[in-house]
Amino acid sequence: MYLSQTSLVLVMLLLLTSVIVYQSIDMHRKIALNEMTASDVSLKGESVEHIVISAIPKVFNKALQDAELKVINNGSFFSSPEEAKSWIENRTEEIINEYLANVSKKYDEMGYNFTYSNITINITGMPDGFTFTINYTFNYSIKKQSYNTEIMKSRVIKNAINVTVKSVVDAYEWYKTGKLYYISPKYFEKDSNSPSILDRLANLSTKNWTNGVGIRLKNKYNK
Repeated sequence: MYLSQTSLVLVMLLLLTSVIVYQSIDMHRKIALNEMTASDVSLKGESVEHIVISAIPKVFNKALQDAELKVINNGSFFSSPEEAKSWIENRTEEIINEYLANVSKKYDEMGYNFTYSNITINITGMPDGFTFTINYTFNYSIKKQSYNTEIMKSRVIKNAINVTVKSVVDAYEWYKTGKLYYISPKYFEKDSNSPSILDRLANLSTKNWTNGVGIRLKNKYNK
């Protein structure tokens, strides 16, 4: 049986309509999946930022504690406040960069391509004797393939944060008095004529690091 010309045109129109509908559905599906992937990539990046920024106070306190213990265990002070400052900055960077390396490995296993620059930490001041002002910088890029589209998020993070010292032993008083004190307002008070925490790590009895406020034992402990 032969199809009439009209019937043939109708069949062709139906086939064409089906193709257009399929392509439209497929296009919308790809757009939706790409949007979902983009949202996922964005959340993964924000998670890294939040964890790194939240970790800086704890990691910095650990680095400072490590510096104090280094002096106690080795029996020698740092040669200068600047050397102590550099050592603490490097130790903070080392710990956070280890975390970023682990994140990169985990994200790779999940199908993401996560790259980053090593974080840089710079101590710029000590406003009250117990608080360090820290400038930090790092950048990252996270990518994931979605169909033929590469979804990417990249950011450069530059900011400053104030970190208060908590439960850090004081090597200076340990060698001076043989007593173990923790650097905190419980035992110490700020004093512009006394050595700062970084000065104390260099065994200096006066304030030399000009960006830092000094601290001294409170009278009831200074005996």
